[in-house]
Amino acid sequence: MTNADHNLIVRVEGLHKHYRMGTEDLHVLRGVDLSVAQGEWLGVLGSSGSGKSTLLHLIGGLDKPDEGSVYFQNDNVYAIGGSRRDYFRNQHVGFVFQFYHLLPELNVVDNVRIASMIGHGGGGRERARELLTRLGLGKRLRHRPNQLSGGERQRVAIARALVNEPDVLLADEPTGNLDKATGGHILDLFAELHAEGQTIVMVTHDPSISERADRMLTLESGKLAY
Repeated sequence: MTNADHNLIVRVEGLHKHYRMGTEDLHVLRGVDLSVAQGEWLGVLGSSGSGKSTLLHLIGGLDKPDEGSVYFQNDNVYAIGGSRRDYFRNQHVGFVFQFYHLLPELNVVDNVRIASMIGHGGGGRERARELLTRLGLGKRLRHRPNQLSGGERQRVAIARALVNEPDVLLADEPTGNLDKATGGHILDLFAELHAEGQTIVMVTHDPSISERADRMLTLESGKLAY
């Protein structure tokens, strides 16, 4: 291992992923190699259907590759058992999705603290309140998701992703469902988190992310272009 490798938090080697669509075999990822440094904001550009979300899910332990490895701080994510991988994901990775994935029956605070409830047996309320207040939602704590705007829902989703203080924040088209102005505010928030040292991997079809991220890659035909 070189000295530079010591600063890596994520390392991806030779990822392949296939999906069956009826009788068709879709080879979505074709030998992807990738590394992410501690504190880096990495952006991955790609058109719809290019495999961006699949790549993010594999980095975060949400899906399993057909071939290849994902290393998190030198531990092979897919060499550990399912329960340990669930724990890794809950404690070390935060996910932000395009469509928020908030639970409609829970209020804002409980949507944020649910990751802590899973990981720590019911805690996290004060941490959730602090995050929501910081994100400008201090007066929305008891609201349900259907009472919020799109930008507010995404801020709730970001707070949920941060509640366990993850080492890596994975963002899948976090502004894709928002208007330009609201999306800009969300990117400002990511920039603040990055300035504080948060490692971010963001997949998007929006090339303007290049003005914010430290580094940009492009996913084309299942491979990364550098």
